[in-house]
Amino acid sequence: MTTLNRSENGISSRDLDRAYLTALLLTGSGENAEKAVSAGIAAMDENQLSGESLLRESIRIAVAHNAVEIKKIELPLELWRVCCLPWCLRDAFVLRILVNLPRAVCACMLQCDQNQLDERVRAAARLLALGAPVSGARER
Repeated sequence: MTTLNRSENGISSRDLDRAYLTALLLTGSGENAEKAVSAGIAAMDENQLSGESLLRESIRIAVAHNAVEIKKIELPLELWRVCCLPWCLRDAFVLRILVNLPRAVCACMLQCDQNQLDERVRAAARLLALGAPVSGARER
């Protein structure tokens, strides 16, 4: 198991927080977010440990293991609404807008083309702007 030591690899508590919050928004579950970050740490190349690689590995695992139903988690209403978006819209919105990953990287991670990514982000933004009702389930 990889251990994180700031002085050896440059991963800070802020990097861990960012990876966890991103995984939380993608999975809709604190437990699944913890699993994604832990698995992300384990999957990282020990010679190239960084906050960015932790974030990318955690995202890769969280996206691959999205839950169908989200659990009530303590988040500000705005972020809770993001969690309640249909999974394909939520993943696109979180990665492209909240995490601010490059368009090509997001499309690759979500296995879609860049135009599909743009459509998903726009649809998510419209739903959030309209104040779409919040539900507890994610549509697949």
